[in-house]
Amino acid sequence: MKNLIRALGLLALCAVTSLHAQVVARQGDPAVSPLQEFKSPMVLDLPMKGFRELSFDTGKDFKEVRKFYCDDLVISQLLVSKKEDGRRGGIKLEIKGAVSVRPSYDRLAILRFDLVKGEERIATTQISGINAEEGKTRSFATVLRLDANEAAAFLSPEADPILRVTVTVKDNS
Repeated sequence: MKNLIRALGLLALCAVTSLHAQVVARQGDPAVSPLQEFKSPMVLDLPMKGFRELSFDTGKDFKEVRKFYCDDLVISQLLVSKKEDGRRGGIKLEIKGAVSVRPSYDRLAILRFDLVKGEERIATTQISGINAEEGKTRSFATVLRLDANEAAAFLSPEADPILRVTVTVKDNS
């Protein structure tokens, strides 16, 4: 009887030991970053849908540009406002914003803004020589002027225009 109790005890001990299974580790899915990285030049196509209906002296803040990095530089702010241009009988788009550089090294940035509708480029402007220092934010401003014919093309209902922003970045350390 003692042998039977020992055997049952040993069997119970083995059963309890087997309940403590081996710990297994595995790689989970890496966290998906909302940021997207690009090499210079980076091209952003910003839909200008709804600009036709916007009243003058109002605009749109393109917050979504903050998630696109080009060689550690990001357009951290971009506001496009629709204004009347009495001198030319057209309209002007005031473009204001800022670029920021992650800790790395200084950059020299060029921002080109093309107003495009279909395959046609309606107007263009460029800001050259933005000295974007490492770890800092630098403001910029420009105006995209449209004469009466360009304004009519921009505001026509056939297709929605886009603002194509080309970001070119060079080392400036």
